[in-house]
Amino acid sequence: MSHIAPAGALLLRGDLEIQETGDPERPGALMDAALGRRVRLDSKGLEAVRMLCRPHTLAELADELDVSEQSAARIVAFLERFQLLDSPEIRASLADAARTREIHAADTAEVPLLIRDDAAFTCTMCGSCCGGHNVGPVMDDVLAGLDGHLPKLEARTQGRKGLFFSIAGAEPGQKTTVCHSAGGSCVFLSEAGRCVIHEELGGDAKPRICRLFPYQFMATPEGIAVSLQMECRGFVEARAGRPLRDQEAALRELLAIAPMIHQVPPILALDEETTLSWADYERLEAALHGAVDAHPRDDLAALVALRDVLAQHTAQRRDVADSVAALRDDLMAVLARFDHAVAAMDEHFHADTEHKVVHTDSLDQLRTALRTLPFEMRRVAQPLERASMSELFVDKVHHQLMGKDLLTARTVEVGLAQMAFSWLLSKALMIARARQVKRRHLVAQDALDAMVTLNFLFRNEQLLDVLGQLDGPIVDLFGQRLPALLAASGRIAPEDPRVELYKF
Repeated sequence: MSHIAPAGALLLRGDLEIQETGDPERPGALMDAALGRRVRLDSKGLEAVRMLCRPHTLAELADELDVSEQSAARIVAFLERFQLLDSPEIRASLADAARTREIHAADTAEVPLLIRDDAAFTCTMCGSCCGGHNVGPVMDDVLAGLDGHLPKLEARTQGRKGLFFSIAGAEPGQKTTVCHSAGGSCVFLSEAGRCVIHEELGGDAKPRICRLFPYQFMATPEGIAVSLQMECRGFVEARAGRPLRDQEAALRELLAIAPMIHQVPPILALDEETTLSWADYERLEAALHGAVDAHPRDDLAALVALRDVLAQHTAQRRDVADSVAALRDDLMAVLARFDHAVAAMDEHFHADTEHKVVHTDSLDQLRTALRTLPFEMRRVAQPLERASMSELFVDKVHHQLMGKDLLTARTVEVGLAQMAFSWLLSKALMIARARQVKRRHLVAQDALDAMVTLNFLFRNEQLLDVLGQLDGPIVDLFGQRLPALLAASGRIAPEDPRVELYKF
């Protein structure tokens, strides 16, 4: 039997396994080993996939199923949405996925590394990455290596609560070990701003997460893409360091100890209707990199250029002339929904007890950004004031693109809209933080601190679940309607007639 459908015919992919359960409630499923999933089918779906083991036209399928062509088309649409039908595009995607798996399993000493020429980083040993969060997970082999040195480490840290503790993992019964904190930083951070483990035992004895930060690796069909998590608060100085291309040997050593290397998804969704081959995505990403480089001193023009590149390829375009009132109402609605969800998260997790203090400071910062954004849209929609700040924005976008962040969202369109939304919130937070210290002008560290805070949050799984509920409005407002939103920025701020009294 041929597993290639004739032009215009419908045919099930030849690598799928049909499972029949005999249960009327859940009659069957398709096992998709190539994409690592099991797709449940109802009785009509099961009947349809049996028939589509040989080519059918839509009319033939409807006739054999004894349903209308409309009903048959709905079944076909379901199968297409889950990439279960044979086509040249799905065959290309499956080949890309197979190459990604090969790259993922390849020898780290030989696998191709994909590194941008302009990417650079040298750690300044500022110690900022050791504070404001729980350092971990600490793997069992690292703990075993430290076991005989614990008395020495405890004496150096002088901590009363020990060095490590465990928290519940994602799975029932799973535990994750992390380092204790003292004074807002990892218990191993000395007063001189150095890691005690590193000083006493050498860098190889530290937790892997410490050794790997801020580098990140992503397996693609062409090699391992190397980029930086934009969460180093010393990046203003560190970005002037050695090019990553000159650090290949060290990067391969890090790659070898990484506990997990992520892979680009096997199916690349541009929007809700369009999928991409890896070659198509590479061309799109190159165009997005070029759009940023074309506007090195204007972050807003760069965001619109990114949106315009994507708009050339997406199925849904919006060219409606929105009123300022409509834009304001929609903006306030999105921000209010997000703020409400974040407040609920904050309340859920912020539960101090006699034995535990839960810090949710970053959520407070996010809520500050959400409340500030509409009232500061005029200023947010102006280009960054200093070249050093613009350079941070350019680096941020290049590393997010190189890290394949757009592919971790449900679609590339969603990922790009989230990137724009995150950046506008970052600018609002810059303004709010500078105002808190009664400083009108912004400096590069304001930009970096806000960028790090928002980048960290927009990678958090629980926050991403909340964002996922707003995908539609975020794409609509910060993707398709972004030019209109920025153009109306000077008139979009809600009126606040209250007198402002600064008492303390």
